[in-house]
Amino acid sequence: MLIIFLESSYSQPGIIISSSFISDDNLFKNSNKNYSNINSSNVNAFYNYFTDNSQLKFSYNFNLNAFNNFPAANNNINAIDVGYAYNFDDEKLLLISGSYSGKMVKEEYNIYKENDFSLSSSYDFSYNDIHSAQIRYDYSNISYTNLPDFSYSENVFGYTSTFTWQTKTSLFLDFNLGYKNYSNDITVYSKTYDTTFVTPKGYGYGARLKTIINSKNISKNSASDNLQFLLTTKVAQSVIDNLGISLSYSFRKSIINNSRYILGNDYYFSNDNLFDDNYSYNENNIEINVTYLISNALTLKSSFEYQIKKYLNNYPNENNNYVERNDDKYMFLLRLSNNFKLFDYILEDLNIYLYYIYTYNFSNIKYYKYTNNIFGLGLTTSITF
Repeated sequence: MLIIFLESSYSQPGIIISSSFISDDNLFKNSNKNYSNINSSNVNAFYNYFTDNSQLKFSYNFNLNAFNNFPAANNNINAIDVGYAYNFDDEKLLLISGSYSGKMVKEEYNIYKENDFSLSSSYDFSYNDIHSAQIRYDYSNISYTNLPDFSYSENVFGYTSTFTWQTKTSLFLDFNLGYKNYSNDITVYSKTYDTTFVTPKGYGYGARLKTIINSKNISKNSASDNLQFLLTTKVAQSVIDNLGISLSYSFRKSIINNSRYILGNDYYFSNDNLFDDNYSYNENNIEINVTYLISNALTLKSSFEYQIKKYLNNYPNENNNYVERNDDKYMFLLRLSNNFKLFDYILEDLNIYLYYIYTYNFSNIKYYKYTNNIFGLGLTTSITF
């Protein structure tokens, strides 16, 4: 007798739609405090193919951001993602994914036009009933079309150990080693007095670059390597059935620093890769998170985070003296979300959330000393076929 075992499979296409309204009283995260409302919309169309042990996913994502007080900062992002997951057994899981995205901006904000390519892989496994682990590798290549000095590639290797006990206590130990390499030699710009193409003050340092683009030279063999590690330990505890709390500590240390940055009071729009590169400072970070399930559908989350940053490059203070920059950042988050069940199929649920974020950044350089209040309201729904 011949017995043939057939592997079952099925597919599931769908769309995830989300929209949010954000009120931000310090959009550019500095002492100037520029206010703006932000409307953000996101559409993600996906196709999943499942077998007994694997999943293959294709998705296209479109994101649109509109700033009412700074319409020149409006942007949109298109992204394509492919992911594959294979479950060897209940304790071993392999994930591989790749993505490509492009960010389109208006002319005044042209330094933020970028194309991103990334690859990610991870492997989860267990040592025993208590101890599980994950190893991972992430590669990314970021290209700034109009600011090639900041284009770079990055390789990150990571390992996480997780311990879980019957007391509903979990311990996470995480290590990441990151290597960042700039793609181009440094372009040294010479100041000119031709202001023909300079946009009005407040519209951006990016536009000001156009006045000096024809007066430059290349610094050959300029240093481009950056190396750092990040250690994180986290303890999570379920206090009662509906209440959980976690405490984490992270330590970031630069081993090789050749980070690049732009100086000047005219740059305007917060972008961590350009203006607050995490390879440019050493950091101690403490974070407390509390999650309370008010009901099966209603969740309340709060967190407090304290960061101590020691920057590795000198910055000009209000007297134009270059000094070491030291920042202490305090952040508080409160988020309430409710998930509504709609129908048995196609349009199954709707998630509505609102949140508040308060930030106080104390810096020895006046320009970076600021407060920030953000209020947000959003909704997300998914349609599956």
